[in-house]
Amino acid sequence: MGGPSFKVAREDTPYFTPLSLGRKGPGQRVTIADVAQISRIVRGAPEVMVKVTGGGSGPAGVMASLRYVGREGELPIETDTGDPVLSGAQQRDLVKSWNLDLVRGRYRDRENIRLGTDRKPRTTRVAYNIVLGMPAPTPPKAVQAAARQFAREQFGATHRYAMVLHTDQAHPHVHLIVKAEDEHGQRLRIDKAKLRAWRERFAEALRDRGIEANASTRFERGHHGRRLNTKTLRATQHRRSDTWVAKVRSVRAELTASGDILDPGRPVLEASRDALHAQWLKTAATLEARGKKALAQAVKTFVHSRPEPLTGREQLAERITVADEAFLARAQEQQQREIREREIERERVLERERERERERVLERRRTRDRNQELTR
Repeated sequence: MGGPSFKVAREDTPYFTPLSLGRKGPGQRVTIADVAQISRIVRGAPEVMVKVTGGGSGPAGVMASLRYVGREGELPIETDTGDPVLSGAQQRDLVKSWNLDLVRGRYRDRENIRLGTDRKPRTTRVAYNIVLGMPAPTPPKAVQAAARQFAREQFGATHRYAMVLHTDQAHPHVHLIVKAEDEHGQRLRIDKAKLRAWRERFAEALRDRGIEANASTRFERGHHGRRLNTKTLRATQHRRSDTWVAKVRSVRAELTASGDILDPGRPVLEASRDALHAQWLKTAATLEARGKKALAQAVKTFVHSRPEPLTGREQLAERITVADEAFLARAQEQQQREIREREIERERVLERERERERERVLERRRTRDRNQELTR
């Protein structure tokens, strides 16, 4: 008669996520991987970046992505076969070899229309654009080598892909274009768990090359609140988000009326912070009981050094205050500049008036001299 089954953690796999409030705490076992992960978090190891930035919905879209990441042929594109691709003709041959016209998902919407279903049409990607990166001053070649290893392990036996290293920004990163379906028609599914696993594997590939890298969550590092997605962030930065504008007006009105922000979300945020600190201190106690006193002390220092978390409205109020101060400084500078420019312009006008008066005096003298000549 069989009993209940359970999963036994391996020594090279973390047995627990130290800071996840949805799971149990450290318990009675701390693996080598746990200690290494905790140590990287508390000492602020650089965090890897793995994100999906879009994808092509057809061969033309994938071709456009290749042109973009390859900088119109200036950068070599590395394929899953190891062959470099530079020219436009080579890029077209690469896209053709992927057989993107045979991706079954592209014809799902046509089938729905043919059958008369009311399912809302959606754009189906035939390839995903994935970015793997690290903050400066990570060596670009190490990022490229780790990305190459990551791509080979994750997609080499199943999905076609191409990759390019970019170093034109402060953080070196690799653009990875992956075909959405494998050779058997199985589609690549990307969710939060998959992205976290990818981050961990990419960080491990970097550490294999002697590069300090970590793959923890923002919450584990003591950052509360959600990060804006790319589309919302860009709209916010360019002041094109109606939601952002309405929120700014609301916060500004509250600051004007009372001078402070009373956010109903603060008690929830404080409870989350307290639970996070309790989980970290529980981890520190477990480490200390296992004889790792130095790391336990580092965990305690890490907990007590966390800044006071702010709600979204409080962060916005802080930004508005700073922005207002900067605006006032710029306004005062602009006012002083305009005053100086008006003084300079006034001096120019006066100088022109003086010049014209001198011309008039000279003209009267010349006229007088001519009249005197005529009378002689």
